[in-house]
Amino acid sequence: MPRLVLAERVGVRPDRLVFARLPCAGCGGPHGRPLLPDHGGVHFSPSHAGDRVLVAVASVPVGVDVETVPADGVVRDVGSALHPRERAELAALPVNARAGAFARCWARKEAALKATGVALVRGAVDPYVGTGLAPAPVSGLRLTDVLLSEGHVAAVAHEVRQPAAPPDGDAQVTGAPVTAAMRRDSTRSR
Repeated sequence: MPRLVLAERVGVRPDRLVFARLPCAGCGGPHGRPLLPDHGGVHFSPSHAGDRVLVAVASVPVGVDVETVPADGVVRDVGSALHPRERAELAALPVNARAGAFARCWARKEAALKATGVALVRGAVDPYVGTGLAPAPVSGLRLTDVLLSEGHVAAVAHEVRQPAAPPDGDAQVTGAPVTAAMRRDSTRSR
């Protein structure tokens, strides 16, 4: 699916797309953020969870993540990797609300980390993205939840470019249009 979405965006046949990777932010190896070397102005991020596939495409660095709401055991096992405020927020929730809040937080965190090119090489503590119904602000990014069917959550993050300050000194923030495509992929197991 990512190949089809990207081919449509750049106007070439899917089999003509060439993919490469930026260096890893952690080790410098060739497994960093994916890119289309022949189409430098197109940034993309794919993600899948079970039979859900989500692809975000933008003119600025972008990250997307889709997650299946996990079992309570996963929240206990992986929740300790989160930012201290996120851990406290989860602990304050009723037990039956924790898995959904954890999945929202994790999808936001992965989307933000993919957009910055860092991924999980430095762990999942930063940035703080929150577990509530709306994402917490993240410096330099626009972070948005994506509504999906029950049992799945997703988020998309993209870089926010800061133009030069106007003469009066007031900074302006501009966003970039992001295209996201999601579908159920019948070739993936359920």
